[in-house]
Amino acid sequence: QKGLCKICGQPGTGRWKKLCLDHCHTTGKIRDLLCPKCNLVLGQVNDDVAYLYKLADYLKSHSG
Repeated sequence: QKGLCKICGQPGTGRWKKLCLDHCHTTGKIRDLLCPKCNLVLGQVNDDVAYLYKLADYLKSHSG
């Protein structure tokens, strides 16, 4: 991945320079390297794709 997050394509920055080794909490399977921000978001929504779609819909409904 050349030191870049698999989701946003950015390197870790500031005090969060190291990328996180992402894994599925259900199976334990290793997925990819993520920046701390993307890793945190996935953790906060418990890897729930439906919830992520609801978040995206909410943002779309309030975009100019």
